[in-house]
Amino acid sequence: MTEELLYQSRAIRVCTLRQGDVFQIGPRALAFLYNSDGVVTYINTTENNGGMTFTVSGDILMFGCEARIETAAVASAADVCLVQVSLDRFEPVLAEDLTFLYRRRISTRRLLGKLHGHNFVFHAPENRDIVLHMEVLLQDARRQEPLHVLQMDLTRLTATVARSPVQEFEPLSEQISASFVGEILKYIRENYATASLKDYAARIHYHPDYLSALLKKATGRTFRELLDSRRAIISRRLLKETELNEKEIAAAVGFNSYSGFYRFFTAYVGMTPSQFRGSSRISEGSQGKGR
Repeated sequence: MTEELLYQSRAIRVCTLRQGDVFQIGPRALAFLYNSDGVVTYINTTENNGGMTFTVSGDILMFGCEARIETAAVASAADVCLVQVSLDRFEPVLAEDLTFLYRRRISTRRLLGKLHGHNFVFHAPENRDIVLHMEVLLQDARRQEPLHVLQMDLTRLTATVARSPVQEFEPLSEQISASFVGEILKYIRENYATASLKDYAARIHYHPDYLSALLKKATGRTFRELLDSRRAIISRRLLKETELNEKEIAAAVGFNSYSGFYRFFTAYVGMTPSQFRGSSRISEGSQGKGR
């Protein structure tokens, strides 16, 4: 095991996982697997069927187990965080919130009618509010904040999930090979500035529409959505960590015009590039003063 333990209490355990790590989720537990950048494979070894699930940047998986232990493994990822919650060890109010969420997931599963066995595993398409609450929870875990702080973070996270429309939760595919999807996602990660569905489809002798349909089935997103997600990640990283100007960043992530990049970034992130860069620096300054 190469996991890094970030936080542990009687009710919450938070850690980061690396490639090859295997973890378990016990009965009466709720787990959130947050994939900020990379690919994760979930393997259900209880029934020994080798089922696989694929997620991409910004995804959060929610695992809920009834009366058995599931095991899962990380295939490859840059930064995967696991938050495990014991429903029985939480204080009454929070336990009620989590139990409500747990029951709602079962209800959602029945409505979708596409998941097998007793697995309650869902793929939530990129949801800014959910991702924000997860990032805050992880930040507080790294800072070793008191348990009640993480409880509040978790309550906000679960409440946001519970309010999300049922159609935002998609069952995860287990029918496309991990290597096939992994190669496509690797291509996007490494060639985000020039990546093209048409070019990649021609390379492997697939029709572009068919290839996009396979990706949609396996990851819940089309090629364009995967590419946009990657470009947004790199754009945020360059704005936050480098001194490149916005036109240089636009070119670096594959935009021929700054206006196109501006429209894309603003729609995807919810603020302009300059606003994001300014807010990132304010946040870093505030953290520096608090140390």
